[in-house]
Amino acid sequence: MNLHDVAARIEPGMRVGIDGVMGAGKTVFADALAALVPATRLSSDEFHRPAEVRVDYYTDAFDLAAFRAAVEAVEGTVIADGIFIHKPEIRDVWDLSVWLEVDRATARARALTRDASWMEDAVSRYDRRYGPAEDRYLDEIDPASLADIVVDTA
Repeated sequence: MNLHDVAARIEPGMRVGIDGVMGAGKTVFADALAALVPATRLSSDEFHRPAEVRVDYYTDAFDLAAFRAAVEAVEGTVIADGIFIHKPEIRDVWDLSVWLEVDRATARARALTRDASWMEDAVSRYDRRYGPAEDRYLDEIDPASLADIVVDTA
């Protein structure tokens, strides 16, 4: 499947979630999809908890309850992107969910290219914080198996 195939599956009023590891292309894909399908755009990145309350990236980096409420508050079609959107506390909000499949080495290289200019010691942060959180998500949730659509973004 590709971007246009996904767009063809979206009906007015649907809630569409775009998931993938960091560097999979979630924001780019969601923005391009929203350009094809009139929709409100949201991102879980807008719902980061303050750094001082984040102990474990996997369990508490995002306020998924607030993200869910924002998605549910949209009248009309919504396209939202974010890592962890197949977690049990939010997965049922999506009428259509998409997993962006990419090998982890490619995704990591993309993410580091994107983040190295503004993130202090990006490599270490990915090694100690983000990578282990993604590993846990993939192991515990297996989001690709839960997604309605899988798109290869390699």
